[in-house]
Amino acid sequence: MEKKYSQKRISDIATLIVIGILIIGVLNYHYKKDSSVAEYKTETIGEITDYRHRKDFSYSLKYEYYVDGKKYEGSVGTGFFKCEDGTKGCVGNEVKVYYSSKEPKYSQVNLGEYEEHKTTIYLKE
Repeated sequence: MEKKYSQKRISDIATLIVIGILIIGVLNYHYKKDSSVAEYKTETIGEITDYRHRKDFSYSLKYEYYVDGKKYEGSVGTGFFKCEDGTKGCVGNEVKVYYSSKEPKYSQVNLGEYEEHKTTIYLKE
């Protein structure tokens, strides 16, 4: 009985270690991305291309922007919102996009007057 308990405990500890490594990896990626945008910040105009309800009752807003003729896409979590014209998530509207001149695929979006609806937290701005 003691051996089974010990194996179960080792398995649980190993699972927690793997989960911890994954969390650290995700945080490290987002910190690297946000740091690159903060350090090499360049501004352009992008367009909101999609706005969807997610399973966790929040929303996902997608945007695209161009750097040197190449298209990039980004996404950000939001709560529900509509533009003044009634368009959900302001799809089709222009937005400010801050991206890293060193790594243009890394970006942050500024939703202007709708910024308060953004739920994504940038680790560095």
